[in-house]
Amino acid sequence: RSGNQYNIIANCRLGEAKATEQGNSIVKGIFEISEAMIFAKLTAMYGDIPFTQVANDEFPTPVYDDQVSVVYPGIIALLDQAIVSLNAGTGGTFADFIGGGDAASWIAAANTLKARLYLHLGDYTNAINAAQDGIADASGDILMYHGTSQTFDMNLNYDFFYNNRSGDTDFNNPNDATAPGFFEEVTVSLNNDKTDNTAFSYHIHNNAGEGDFPNTNDGMFVVDAPHPILTHFENQMILAEASLRDGDAAAALAALNDVRAELATGNIYGLTINPDTQALGLKYDAYVDGDFATDADLLAEIVKQKYVLLIMQYENWNHTRRLDKLGELDILGLVSNNAPSDTRLPGKYPYPQGEINTNPNTPAVGADEQFKKLAIFE
Repeated sequence: RSGNQYNIIANCRLGEAKATEQGNSIVKGIFEISEAMIFAKLTAMYGDIPFTQVANDEFPTPVYDDQVSVVYPGIIALLDQAIVSLNAGTGGTFADFIGGGDAASWIAAANTLKARLYLHLGDYTNAINAAQDGIADASGDILMYHGTSQTFDMNLNYDFFYNNRSGDTDFNNPNDATAPGFFEEVTVSLNNDKTDNTAFSYHIHNNAGEGDFPNTNDGMFVVDAPHPILTHFENQMILAEASLRDGDAAAALAALNDVRAELATGNIYGLTINPDTQALGLKYDAYVDGDFATDADLLAEIVKQKYVLLIMQYENWNHTRRLDKLGELDILGLVSNNAPSDTRLPGKYPYPQGEINTNPNTPAVGADEQFKKLAIFE
């Protein structure tokens, strides 16, 4: 039952109960948001999941709840409850190394997560409303901070790219099975008279002459690099896309320009691009309406920019599956490595065998389970 994830949920429930006993509404709200983040990730991976009966000894084999009618509304309701808890403003904590115990920061994060979920549902009005109250700038990003000790607090991307699979992931090879070559193609496609992504690109992979592998030297994947969980970048990209789909191209352009202004600072998810790398090309001039001939052109810019900014985040998988649902995956040009003989893309994680063996409520697993589309993306 994805035991580690559900163990975290059980611990969140314990934390919520303890905080309630102590009258600490701020800590309760932080635990509620943490719980919501875990549920959101689980349903993104598996679809229908145990939700209403988890972390309850009365239900040792919990039922699997419907993703669309139960899980998504339940997560959103949990986030609304977290906002109520945080707004109550009682108590506090000095042990919050992510949000500093600041209630306002966590409320903004809850709204950004709500905006993400509403976007998945195609509810653009509520996505806009939530994003407008979401993370307002990079200082409010929810990041997972790291240290330098292997097996303890090292950034796992660094551990994978540098320690475990050094040389296996080439960012300039379109045929690379891990798709970094495709990522580079999308990044380069965003360059124009107002945009130079060279520095950003080399922040992700090594500078020219050093090989085109993930930048574990002075870029995105250094040993103690923070990992993005909920960010201002994502919040504004949600606002941009939802606004455009809701018929407000001006608001979409404003949100996109907000992202570009932040990119122009060279600050990316708690790191600053090396000044020498910035000198290679860092340009994000503000767009104006005349830069896009049609709304479809503006949508393509938003979709591609979001794909690039979501690098190494599971939300990018949601992004591509959602575009597939809308018949817009061709904007990215993403295709299966097995095409043309097999054009399917991975759609979900199969349910773990341990869960199948121990919980009779586990949905039946069919052939090619990993290619099934989740209900939210059908």
